[in-house]
Amino acid sequence: MKIDKEKVLRKQVEAVSKMKLDDLKAKFEELYGFPCGATNVRNIRQRIIYKIQELYFGTLSAADAAYLDRLADADALSNLVTASPKRLVTTPGTRFCRTWKGEMHEAVRLFDGRFEYKGTAYKSLSAVAFAITGTHWNGKLFFGVK
Repeated sequence: MKIDKEKVLRKQVEAVSKMKLDDLKAKFEELYGFPCGATNVRNIRQRIIYKIQELYFGTLSAADAAYLDRLADADALSNLVTASPKRLVTTPGTRFCRTWKGEMHEAVRLFDGRFEYKGTAYKSLSAVAFAITGTHWNGKLFFGVK
């Protein structure tokens, strides 16, 4: 006699849908081999039903899993890789101009990596922006550098 997997699965899902929290936690641990931790009833039910379906119908094929892995490897967000902040790369003599309160301000990149503004050398564009505005600014933002 052949077992109707879909019928058995429907009965399993129906039984899980009626379980209380303590029973769900026990079923989760039975299926996964570890306790479910702090979560809500709906989440536990969904995870149990997923696992039951996986047991009855199988998991992804090796080819599908490899394809998904390749997609994930190519996506920086899926790998939680954040791009390192970009350093401001400029050549000496580069001029940064900004009009602030009707006055044009100009900072020039020096050979030692500092910035000159009105005859004074500053260690960063942010320091120049502070000298101009009197408040703390991101130098790149203030001068519109992308």
